[in-house]
Amino acid sequence: MRASAAAAAFFFASSVSALTPTDVENALKNVSIIPDDIADFTPKALLDVTYTDSTSNQSIVISPGLPISVNQTTMRPQYALTSSDASLTGQRFVLIMFDPDAPTPQNRSLAQVRHLVAQVQLSSDTAALASGAGSPLTNSTPAVSDYISPGPPPGGAHR
Repeated sequence: MRASAAAAAFFFASSVSALTPTDVENALKNVSIIPDDIADFTPKALLDVTYTDSTSNQSIVISPGLPISVNQTTMRPQYALTSSDASLTGQRFVLIMFDPDAPTPQNRSLAQVRHLVAQVQLSSDTAALASGAGSPLTNSTPAVSDYISPGPPPGGAHR
């Protein structure tokens, strides 16, 4: 599985502080998520995604295009948003995680497998939002569709 899932509203997963929203948009276009799975998308912030490995209990920060194992994605990840746009603080968003390549990139008959649909809220901490660590996105209500960990068949990376 490759880490480059899209998030709803107007931001995308990054976790590499040197990336810009334009870099993320270009990466999505390079792997055809734009326009195949998301018709048009211009990110305005960076979404950091961090999993906790269930066997080692280590944090795994997701970087677009770098492989992660299925075992590393069994637990629901944590999210943080980074942006210079202070108007985002305190805002609520819908976070959507989906798999555009189910069951495989060559056979997308089950594409758009939903891994999570949840309302999340950004804290009001403008300093954290602008920092490299980002401002955490929290969910205080039940998810519309709670986290389902990926389960692709062996041998074949997903975008």
